[in-house]
Amino acid sequence: MSPTMIHGVDNFTNIVVDSGFSGPPREELPVPTVPPFTAFVGNLTFETDDEAVKEHLGPGITSVRLVKDPMSGKPKGYGYVEYGSQGELKVALGKNMTSLGGRTIRVSVAEPRTSFRLQFARKLTNSNWTKWRTFRCRNCI
Repeated sequence: MSPTMIHGVDNFTNIVVDSGFSGPPREELPVPTVPPFTAFVGNLTFETDDEAVKEHLGPGITSVRLVKDPMSGKPKGYGYVEYGSQGELKVALGKNMTSLGGRTIRVSVAEPRTSFRLQFARKLTNSNWTKWRTFRCRNCI
């Protein structure tokens, strides 16, 4: 019988070491055949800058965008790297699970960008807000 895991500690109170990545594994996206050829880079140290990413992920990079908190301006530990060709993106994907700044980074195909309106519409449709609004408006009459 295997021990039950609860928040990183088994039922025998032994600390369990994990890979450092939380959540279920994500479905891998296919490599795009048309631009933009963008890679998602995660698990970066907060000290990692654009130049370090460019140096580690090789030639062919057209832009690097490390995401920062809008309020504090501090890095969030992930970003997006755009390449000029599909071949250059494939080379970068080969550097998944390599070390940068003392941490194992993740490199994968980035999900395509969506507009803010589309993201907001998806959130509304996926929530119960529309049901609540319809119910509330019917009872207001």
